Amino acid sequence: MQVLTHYPTRLCRTILVLLSWLACLILTAQNNVELDDLDPSVIEVRSYASPGIKNKSRSRGLDISYQILPRYSLRPEGLDPIGIIEHSTFSAKLRFPLLDVERLQVLGGFKYVLDEYELDKNIRQLSDDLGDLQEKNFKKTQFDLTGVYAASDRHYIGLNLKWGAHGDYEGFFDTDDRYEILRATAVYGIKKTENKEVGLGLYYSKSFRNSIILPILIYNCNLGPKTGIEAALPASIMFRYNINSKSIMLLGPEFQSSSYSANFISDSDQQRSYNINDSQIVIKAALERQVVSWLWFDLEIGYRIARNFILEPIMDNPNDVAASPQTNSFYLKTSIFLSPPDDFRAKRDAVE
Repeated sequence: MQVLTHYPTRLCRTILVLLSWLACLILTAQNNVELDDLDPSVIEVRSYASPGIKNKSRSRGLDISYQILPRYSLRPEGLDPIGIIEHSTFSAKLRFPLLDVERLQVLGGFKYVLDEYELDKNIRQLSDDLGDLQEKNFKKTQFDLTGVYAASDRHYIGLNLKWGAHGDYEGFFDTDDRYEILRATAVYGIKKTENKEVGLGLYYSKSFRNSIILPILIYNCNLGPKTGIEAALPASIMFRYNINSKSIMLLGPEFQSSSYSANFISDSDQQRSYNINDSQIVIKAALERQVVSWLWFDLEIGYRIARNFILEPIMDNPNDVAASPQTNSFYLKTSIFLSPPDDFRAKRDAVE
């Protein structure tokens, strides 16, 4: 086993990464920034440069999760607080192989999210157009394609493309432009050793709200035999502790954002269309625990530092934007997921 040295140097670099993340938060404090689903992580490439380092958090094939935020409130200026009795999110994700050759792998992916808000009736204070918000189900249906090419034993190129719909549409999916989301992430990675990886890339998002391009930095480093840093800036930076081969703990901040396009029926039975953005920075602690073979369980507890809840009218007066501060709150998230055992690829390659 390689003994890790130069801890002071590693600590300095880690501090620099933390400072970089804080600088990125200043950028993401703007209301037009969305980082929903920034996921530059890609899959392993057989016997060549593979994204990720030793002892990293688990990659996930099938992932089913449920998150709940207990009561918190919106605080629109000049109005009484609007209570959010409960905010729950169900999510199902699937990633599956499409192509696996010597230096190239391609994966297909699918994601479905159901977001539900239960609000007090005084939501009508904010706008009488929002009388039925407390009965809304917001959905995300998304398809993605991920590819990674190993240029050498130390360098790789990763590309992730996403297309989907976010809104209150009926049924499973809607191809209407008003719900459409397009996203792309490109990463050039350098895996210096099994304990250190750096990547630079670009994140592009085009939605019904706006279009943005952001630089991203991937930084994964083992600080010791059981500890490490996993960062995808400006979205997240996590401190990792490997309790044992079956249990992994993660702790750190993450930026989250969700946007939806929705129709509302006012008290006068008129229909109005709005774009909605709900974003926050969370400080979370998560435990990944192997149940048996491929099956894992994840328990996550966090504190949500909320940003504004934004309502943007699509028609009539598009400049009449309502931005309501939110109270902070704790949340709980649980998930079960499938992850291949550490020796799965080695055994498969031996058979081939």
